[in-house]
Amino acid sequence: MSKFEIQQQDKYDYEIDKRKDLRFEWYRYKYNEKFQQALGYDTVILSIEMLLLVVTAVVSFGVINGLYSIGDFVILTGLALLFHRELF
Repeated sequence: MSKFEIQQQDKYDYEIDKRKDLRFEWYRYKYNEKFQQALGYDTVILSIEMLLLVVTAVVSFGVINGLYSIGDFVILTGLALLFHRELF
């Protein structure tokens, strides 16, 4: 309704309630959208980052203890970074 129709028919409360309902619907839609994004996207990113961190930590402890060489460290972390980049 236009502003003048609302004033003439004195339907302020109706229009205010209608806008509140629309705002609530928009909020609920956005909340569900962000929740699905968090589950589908952010969880995957977190797991990939944790995998990259674990691979780097295991190989670096192996280099310190003499199980791996520096070349192994470079190759494995490079492969982990390549895997990370290709997923995105």
